[in-house]
Amino acid sequence: MIFSFFKSVFRGIGQIMLQENALTGLLFLIGIFYGSAWMGFATLLAALVGTSTAYLFKFSPTEIEKGGYGFNAALVGAFGAFFLQMNVWAVFIIGVGAVLATCLHYVFIRIKIPAFTFAFVLISWALVFIVRAFFPSLALQSIAGNASTDNAFLFVVKGFGQVIFQNNLLSCVLFVLAVSISSPIASLYGLLGAALCGFLSWYFSLAAAEEITQGLMSYNAVLCAIAFSGLKTQNVWLALSAVLLSYAIQLIMLRCDMMVLTFPFVLASGLVVFLKDVWQKKNRATLF
Repeated sequence: MIFSFFKSVFRGIGQIMLQENALTGLLFLIGIFYGSAWMGFATLLAALVGTSTAYLFKFSPTEIEKGGYGFNAALVGAFGAFFLQMNVWAVFIIGVGAVLATCLHYVFIRIKIPAFTFAFVLISWALVFIVRAFFPSLALQSIAGNASTDNAFLFVVKGFGQVIFQNNLLSCVLFVLAVSISSPIASLYGLLGAALCGFLSWYFSLAAAEEITQGLMSYNAVLCAIAFSGLKTQNVWLALSAVLLSYAIQLIMLRCDMMVLTFPFVLASGLVVFLKDVWQKKNRATLF
């Protein structure tokens, strides 16, 4: 029972990049702890709370086993550590956020919406609004990433790191390795998606150099590419469509001074899934 529980917890952390693999989740956690012990603690705590919540409310055992109720909670924990000062109130807020994200994701599953990390996005937006409006002293003075002196072209791997708010190179490389262990093709798609959006940003001067080199223009592309990765030609076109659409959404959000998080990935992937289903239904109707 205990082994099964922790396996689900680590799978939940792995599902942050759509990998149902406990080892992948463990490597993600190691990478997070290496970058920030506080963020590692918060991510693990939130994943434990999210998985426990799913058990407590008797959500689908199959989804729990797959880690389906851990990844939104884990991301809330990582973001909470990124946004909040380290204290007991932050721990409490992260715990509550993990419960809410888990329950919200359950609702999305019940109404059959491919929400991906939407629960994390909504809870994090609400967290930022409430803290800034009523408890500003709890927030860090700045949540901007640290400037990077690495080779500019490392944005390809840093896109993986920024999915979980990591900028240091070792953590980023560890994340790529973790995905590769679970699915080499998903890792390849993620790297190509990150490269495409990074080069578009450079070539057309669509973002500041620092944003590009830190992988901030690539992480949504990583998730979109991984979500549709596969060996068929259709997978390539679906992944490319989602990557470019998410990139356009991110640019619009940045121009509007909105907090991006993984919303471009959620919206772009959801639209691609919807259009794919419409196309398939239309083709089936034509056959008859």
